[in-house]
Amino acid sequence: MGLDLTKTTPVQASLVKLLENRQWLDQNIYELQKKYRGQTIAVHGQAVVGTGQSAEQVLDIVKDKYPVDEVLIMLIPKEEILVVPYPE
Repeated sequence: MGLDLTKTTPVQASLVKLLENRQWLDQNIYELQKKYRGQTIAVHGQAVVGTGQSAEQVLDIVKDKYPVDEVLIMLIPKEEILVVPYPE
């Protein structure tokens, strides 16, 4: 039995969703910083699904609602963010 590269594994599917959440966060970082400055947020399905003061607190909020391996948890800095665009 060989490796079937036409199928996506569950781990790969989770990583794709995590990357999509990260791309959404990057695209919306300035708006998110205005609303969530200094807070930790959880992103799932390209939306903020939880907020708190620490990653542990946010994880407690989302762990029973969403697949944890698909949730992006990020601290939104208080300081101004400089976004360096990806090369195209």
